[in-house]
Amino acid sequence: MQLRFAVLVLCALHAPAAMAQNSPPSAPSAAAPQPAQKTPSPPVGFNAAATPSESQAAEAMALKYVEMWNTGRSDLGKGMFAPQFVMHMPDFNLAMHASGVLYRIGLWRKSIPDLNLKVEDTLVQDDKVMFRIQLTGTYKEGGLYSDTPPPPPGGPPVKLHAWDFIIFQFEDGKIKGIWEQLDELSLRLQMGGKWAPVAPANQKEAPSPNPAPASPPSH
Repeated sequence: MQLRFAVLVLCALHAPAAMAQNSPPSAPSAAAPQPAQKTPSPPVGFNAAATPSESQAAEAMALKYVEMWNTGRSDLGKGMFAPQFVMHMPDFNLAMHASGVLYRIGLWRKSIPDLNLKVEDTLVQDDKVMFRIQLTGTYKEGGLYSDTPPPPPGGPPVKLHAWDFIIFQFEDGKIKGIWEQLDELSLRLQMGGKWAPVAPANQKEAPSPNPAPASPPSH
């Protein structure tokens, strides 16, 4: 009787372990679904960065514009400018057509036949390309600026050097706007221009320091 009782006790002690060994593994609990991440919308007025191919095409078009200045080839300007192209200068903004740009190039190359624009630095960002340009050439004929004399006849060549900064803005693969900052003051001085004070338009002429004596009344 005691032996049977001991056997029953041992079976009771080993039953939980046997059940644990023989029970099938529990299925892993499904991972909780992660909330979908929303892509933040760009702020108003944000211009998405241009793709590498678009940036390369914009830079190539800007270099083509410089080549047009260096060669005077009008055929390079075909399809270059957007319909609403605007030239932004320090003193004014001017809506222009390709013919106006070619006319301006012609004036410069007539005065400086060996005009050369050398791109020293390039910056590309979104739809804009900026060049830092070294301008060189030989001054051959007056008329480019109304306040500079023509080069002296028979004199030594008048070599010119100035810096020019140009920013191009593109739209649909064409030049929409150009901002230019040329060191014109340096060019005018190299061409023979002189410093001259200019009185404001609203300033009256100063009286003479030694006025002529009044004539005596006649009798």
